[in-house]
Amino acid sequence: MLLRVSTRFVGVGLLAVLPLLAVAGGLAARLLSQHDVNYYLKLHPPDFIAAAVVIGVVALSTAAVMLALVVRWRWVVQVVLFQKMEVRAAFAESANLTRGLRWRLTWVLVAVVLVSLALGLVASLLGDVCTSFVLGVAGHGAAALAVSFGVLVVLRAIICAGCTFLGSCLDASVFTALYRRRLAVLGIQASLSSAVETEAGQAAPPRWLTAILVVGLLAFAASGAWLALDAISAERTISIHAHRGVSIKATENTLPAVREAITAGADYLETDVQLSRDDVLVVVHDSDFSRLAGVARKVWDLTCDEIRAIPLGSGKDFTPSFEELLAETKGRIKLNIELKYYGDHQTGLARKVVAALRKHGMLDQVLIQCLEYEPPLEVRQLAPQVPIGYLLSFNARKPSRLDVNFLSVEQNRLDRTFLLNAHRRGQQV
Repeated sequence: MLLRVSTRFVGVGLLAVLPLLAVAGGLAARLLSQHDVNYYLKLHPPDFIAAAVVIGVVALSTAAVMLALVVRWRWVVQVVLFQKMEVRAAFAESANLTRGLRWRLTWVLVAVVLVSLALGLVASLLGDVCTSFVLGVAGHGAAALAVSFGVLVVLRAIICAGCTFLGSCLDASVFTALYRRRLAVLGIQASLSSAVETEAGQAAPPRWLTAILVVGLLAFAASGAWLALDAISAERTISIHAHRGVSIKATENTLPAVREAITAGADYLETDVQLSRDDVLVVVHDSDFSRLAGVARKVWDLTCDEIRAIPLGSGKDFTPSFEELLAETKGRIKLNIELKYYGDHQTGLARKVVAALRKHGMLDQVLIQCLEYEPPLEVRQLAPQVPIGYLLSFNARKPSRLDVNFLSVEQNRLDRTFLLNAHRRGQQV
C-alpha cells in the first residue's frame, strides 16, 4: 500500500515538473545550437537573459505547485495507516483534512526541513571530526590510509544513517501528532493496531540476523580499504598548477604571487593574458579592475602604463606585462597560459602571445588554453609544439569533438568515465 502511495507521489511530481523540463530543454536546445554555453555565461546577451528569466519564472511556479501538492497530501500515509483507506480515497481524505490548515502545515513543513538540514550538517561535522581523529591516529602510510578509509566508510555511513533516521522520526511524529489532533477536532476515531496484536504469533528476529549485519559491515569496510589501497598505490602523473600564482600570499597575477608559486615548488604557473588599448600583452584575469582595485574600467580601454598605475591589493602590487612575467619565470617555472577573450577586444591575442614566447625561447615551457575553441587551434598552427587545451565549465557539447591536448574541467563535471574517455583519446585532464 505504501509503495503504491509513493508511486503515485512520484508520478504526479514528474507530471508537475514536465512544463519546466520542456521550457528549459527547448530554450537550451535553441540557444546551444547557435553558440557554446560559455559564450552565454561570459557575455550575457539579451536572448540568454530572457531565457533565464522565463526559466526562473516557470521554476518558481513549479516549486509553488509542488509545495502545494505536498502540503495537500501530507497526511496520505497517516490516512492509510490509521484509517485503513485505499490509495485513491486516502489522497482525497488528506486533501479534505488539510483544508483550512495548509498555511500552518506549510510553515511546519519548512521548520521540519530546516531541522533535517541541521541534522545533516551535524552528520557532516561529526564525519569530519572522525576523519581527523582516525587519520591522526593511523598515520600516512599506504596501508594505514587504506584501513582508515575502510573504517571511515563505516563510521560515516552509521553517522549519516543515524541523523537521517532522527530527521525521519521528527517528520513522522510532528505530522502524525497534528493529524491525530485534527481527527479529534472532527470527532473521527482512528488508531493503529496495538503492539500486542501486531506482534502476536510472530517469532522473534533470529539471532543470526545480527551476525549477518555485523559481517556485512565488516565486508563493507574491507571493500573500502581494498579500493583505497588500490587507488593509493596506483601510479599517476600529476602536475601542480598554481592558479594565478599563490594568491593567498600575494595579489593574484602579480609578480609577488608568481615568486610565491616558484618558492612553493609548483610545476606550472596558471595565468591570464589580455591586450591593453595600446596592444601590449598584460597579465590580468577580469575584464576590468572592479574586483581587485575598485576601478570599473575595462582592460581594453586602458594603456599598459595606465593599467600598471592602478594599485592592487595593499597598494604595492601592480599588473605586470606579459614580457615581465616571462622574464620572471623563464627557466624557473612552466606556464599554463589562458587566453582571455571578452567580445571582440582581443584581436591578434594568440598570435602575439606566441610571438612573445618565441622571442624569449619559451615555447617548450608552456601550455596554452582558452574558453574559446578557435584561439588554441590558431596557436597550434603558429607553434605546433605547444600543447593546447580547452576550458570546460559545463559545456553542453561532447568533449570528444575537441581536437586538443588537454581539457581543463570544472570539478563537478569530472568523474571516472570522463577521465578514462579523455585518456583514451590521448588528452590530459
